[in-house]
Amino acid sequence: MRYLVLCLLLLQCHIDREFRKKTEDLRDFSCKKNKYAIEYICTDEEALLDWASSYPKYSSLQSMTQENLQRVAQDKSIDHATALFYHRMISEPKNRRFRETLQELEEGTQDTTQLSEKLRFLVIPGMFYEDNPNVGANGEYPRAVAKSLGIAEGLIAVGQDNTVEANAQIICRYLQRDRMAGSIIIGSISKGTADMKVALQRCGQEAFFRKVRAWISFSGISQGTYLVNYLEQDWWASLEVRYYFWKNNYSYQALQSLRVTSYSVLQEKMNIPKSLLLVNILGVALENAVTNRAKPMYQALSRYGPNEGMNLLAHSYVSQGVSYPIWRNDHYLRFPLSQAKLRALFIFLVQKIYAK
Repeated sequence: MRYLVLCLLLLQCHIDREFRKKTEDLRDFSCKKNKYAIEYICTDEEALLDWASSYPKYSSLQSMTQENLQRVAQDKSIDHATALFYHRMISEPKNRRFRETLQELEEGTQDTTQLSEKLRFLVIPGMFYEDNPNVGANGEYPRAVAKSLGIAEGLIAVGQDNTVEANAQIICRYLQRDRMAGSIIIGSISKGTADMKVALQRCGQEAFFRKVRAWISFSGISQGTYLVNYLEQDWWASLEVRYYFWKNNYSYQALQSLRVTSYSVLQEKMNIPKSLLLVNILGVALENAVTNRAKPMYQALSRYGPNEGMNLLAHSYVSQGVSYPIWRNDHYLRFPLSQAKLRALFIFLVQKIYAK
C-alpha cells in the first residue's frame, strides 16, 4: 500500500516533465544546407527526405491517411513515414504557394497599420491554459506579435477542462454577444481547435459568425486523439492520468471528449464557410527531435502511426485550408514560426480580408 501511495505521489512528474532534451540524445551530423524548406538541414534528415522525394507510392497529400502512413512505418520506420508526410505536405501546390507568399511578405515592407486597426485576434486556448501558461497554451506569443502590428488581441475564456461541446457553446455565445465592429481572426491552440470545430458545427452558419474571417490553428486537434484511446487500454497510463486529473480537480470528461470514436462530434466533417480562411500550423518531428515532455505521448501514439506527441500526422491535415508544417517540432512547437514569419502571416491575412 505504501509503495502504491509513493508511486501516486511521483506520477505527476511524468506528465509535467520539462521540455529539455538530454545531451546524449543529440547526435553528431553535418547541418549546413538549406533544403526542403529547412534551414541547416542535417545529413540524416536530408537522407530521409531524399528517400521520400523519390518514393513512388502515395504521391499526393490526400494519400497521407493513417492506414498508408502506418504501412510505411511498418515496412520502413516511423521516421520514414514522418519524412514522407512532411515531404507531401510541403510539395502540395497550395501549401508551396502559401509558403512562398509568406517568404515574400517577410522580406517586404508592407504597411497595414490602418487595416490592422479594424481587426481583432482572439485566441481559443488549449487545455489547462490557466495552470500551465509556460507551454504556450494561452497563445501569448502570437497575441504579442498581433499586438505589435496594431491588431487588438484577446482571449475567449473557454473552460480549461471543459468538454469540446461545452467550450463550443461558450465560443458561440461569445460571438453572438459581441458588439464590437470589425473583423475577427481566430487563433486556436491544441484542443482549442477541437472546440472551434464544434463551434463551427453549432453556429458557423449564423449571421453573427460572419465577422470571423480567418482562423489560425496551432498544433490543432481536429479529429480527436488516439492518445485517449490508448489511455483507456493501458491500466498504468490510465491510473497516472486519472490521478493527475483528480489531484488538480480537473474534469476527466474533457479528455474523454477527445477520444476517437465513430460517433464523436469530432469525426463530423469540418464545415468551414467560404468566407473563412483557415491556416494550419503544425509541428513535424523525427523521433530524436521530440522533447522530453512529448516523448511519452509520442511513444504511446507510435503504434497508430507517425505523430507529433499528441496528434497523428494523418489527422493534422485539414483539406479545407492551407498548411505550414514546421520541421523539428512536436506538439508543443518549441521552435515556432519566427516573429518575422508570424508577422508576415498576419499581413497575409489582413490583405486577404480587405482585398478589393
